[in-house]
Amino acid sequence: MIIREYFEKLDLHDASIEKVERLGDDVILSIRGVLVLKDHPMSQGDNLFIEDCKLKIVGVSSEVAKFWENDVAPISHPEPDYPLDEIMNASFENGVFHFDGFKNTTPWYEWFLHANGFELDVYNYKKGGT
Repeated sequence: MIIREYFEKLDLHDASIEKVERLGDDVILSIRGVLVLKDHPMSQGDNLFIEDCKLKIVGVSSEVAKFWENDVAPISHPEPDYPLDEIMNASFENGVFHFDGFKNTTPWYEWFLHANGFELDVYNYKKGGT
């Protein structure tokens, strides 16, 4: 199953990023633990827990990774090629993907990608995830 629409109906809270790859203008994330909410058109009317998938961010024109060492202002990310490994929040609005969360259990990191869209390539899932 490949999902290309309704990013807002995907719940990536607590999803883990296992790998980050860059291929041309695309950024590909190997992810575990995504929830497709039951009101997503491809959910088959039930929450779907995705155990393993790849999220391809398509047509990336720029990206910025930040690290919040304190609550005053972010600094440059020490590992911008692999900005975070656990997602707490994810959104896609006005052509910008925004992820924030942890890196090696340390908070707080942010990652912004200006892009055209996404493809979520689902390898396996089970119904009824919460």
